Amino acid sequence: MLIGIIGEDPYDTDSIKNILSNNYDKEIFFKPILREVRGSHLLSKKTKKLFDIEIQKKKYDLIIFSVDLDDLEHNTKKLENIKKEVKNILVNINDYILLIHIFELECLILADIESFNKIFNSTIHFSANPMFKERPKEFLQEKTSKLRKKFAVDNNPDIFEKLDFNALKKNCKYFKTFISELDDKIIRLKNNN
Repeated sequence: MLIGIIGEDPYDTDSIKNILSNNYDKEIFFKPILREVRGSHLLSKKTKKLFDIEIQKKKYDLIIFSVDLDDLEHNTKKLENIKKEVKNILVNINDYILLIHIFELECLILADIESFNKIFNSTIHFSANPMFKERPKEFLQEKTSKLRKKFAVDNNPDIFEKLDFNALKKNCKYFKTFISELDDKIIRLKNNN
């Protein structure tokens, strides 16, 4: 089974690939695609053109579209706008899952701060709901700024390889919902083959 991952940055898509690949059957291959698309260009006509070319070259069973909300969950107008834009980009496929990170991808790191602390030899305490933390990336950068090893987004793929999948599901509601939807779609795809 081939599942494509589209995101705002190759570090983001590699991070999602790493956490999922470590927790799903090896017969499910997660492949980051459209690596040349960055940041705000993700929700653009260019992305739609590149995506349409990509799906002509390769058959994906499912697409994961990963995007940062850059806001808290209560901004339903922004949330609905992202859903609409993604639907317009992925109009030529039947099956996709939208993974909208509440604020940023780094919210998931806060959901398993113990693993992060082991990696960075830090003592960051974070027990709040990670979905309520504005600017989690900047929070992690600030908290490691005086450490020998400092957090940067290019660390994300390695960090995500070491995060506790169950801790992410337990501590981050949007990730738990995403995984539930992914599991349902994988089961349906397996049953159809």
